[in-house]
Amino acid sequence: MSFGIALETFRGDRPGQLNFSVGDIIFNVQQTGIGKLTGTLENGNTGTFPSYCVKFPIEPEKKLIARAIEPYASRREGTLSFFENDLIVLSDQFQPDQKWLLGTTNNSTGKFPSYSVVLEKAWVIGKKAFSKNLIRKYIHSEKDTHDELLVEILTEPKLRVLKELSFMDKRVINSVQLADCIVKLFDKTNKTNTLISFIVNSEIENAESENAIFRGNILSSKIAASIAKLYGHIYLKKIIEPCINEVKKENSIRDKYLKKYVSLFLEQILSSDDLFPRNLHWLCHELKSKLKDKYNDEHLFVIGSFLFTRFFSPSITNPEIFDLVSDEPKQSLSQILLLIAKVLQALANQSKFGALSSLFQFNGFIEENKSNFLEFLSHISDSSYQTKPTDSLPQVDYDDLVSELSELIELNKEIIQKIYNIVKEEITENRKK
Repeated sequence: MSFGIALETFRGDRPGQLNFSVGDIIFNVQQTGIGKLTGTLENGNTGTFPSYCVKFPIEPEKKLIARAIEPYASRREGTLSFFENDLIVLSDQFQPDQKWLLGTTNNSTGKFPSYSVVLEKAWVIGKKAFSKNLIRKYIHSEKDTHDELLVEILTEPKLRVLKELSFMDKRVINSVQLADCIVKLFDKTNKTNTLISFIVNSEIENAESENAIFRGNILSSKIAASIAKLYGHIYLKKIIEPCINEVKKENSIRDKYLKKYVSLFLEQILSSDDLFPRNLHWLCHELKSKLKDKYNDEHLFVIGSFLFTRFFSPSITNPEIFDLVSDEPKQSLSQILLLIAKVLQALANQSKFGALSSLFQFNGFIEENKSNFLEFLSHISDSSYQTKPTDSLPQVDYDDLVSELSELIELNKEIIQKIYNIVKEEITENRKK
């Protein structure tokens, strides 16, 4: 597929000729005779034109561009005006930490404030960026076909490839990265609930007991952790970050302060049910429902144990990973946060500290808060529970995501080769029908 860029304005005087202005991008450029080309503009107009008017072929490039998240009106010379969702090609001198950026859109070049845009990758031809859908209309390479097939294989209704990967335990290469990518893919394809149901069923079917659910090192457990981390980011910023900031002010490990900190964290969590991430709520609901089906008991402590093991405790002990602090905590703060997490994890696990433990004094606290904690768990896992939509994922470049997934699947191809080929063959045959 060839692309061209207009070197000058052309206004045809014959039927079937294509009119365009200098700088316009022309798609699907083909030679139809000596000195004569045909092509299509972005608006869909198609026609012929003389070859001297156009530079071609030009290959599209995948570049970092700016997408406007709000309109901006130029108020002085040298600045750039644009509308929301306009795509702006950045200058070669672009620096991500600049307050003002230089770019081109709608055939105009100028500076604009960085707060009015988000950076993402897009196809660029000349000095113009294009949406993926428009470019994909004209570019459909073997890689695109491979990527589409890969997505279909991974998200097919039976999820057989994911099931195979889940059985492989420690043999899965780069399993945490793979889990993150799978969560993002199912989000992009609007199949998050399907993924959640799959990992819950997988865990309950294969766990030796309810105590082992989401506690192992298999892929389904890591997907659950990724769901919590990725969808819970905004929630943690609102609930856990203020608590950590409060601890940082006093930064004391003395008993009276430690009790104060633990109470603060727990109160924040127990009063946050209206902000609890929607997809994490669905995971808890599915878990409670399946536990009741298998064990004839809701086993709320399993939900609590999961939430703290995979979500709350890691965010408290490693806040830098969850972007809750700007720098890695100093050793003294890390020690306090670790003790806080241990107490809360014990509450979640419904366990007590031994007489020789420095945290033995918190056994009374655990007993006192057991009822409120179970009530919180029951509420956030209830089918009628309504939550605010606080769990949207950050912008993810779909092409980059699929490319990353493709590499990860290739790394693990040996352990899933048989089932992968079976699913691939089925999908390929169905496409032919």
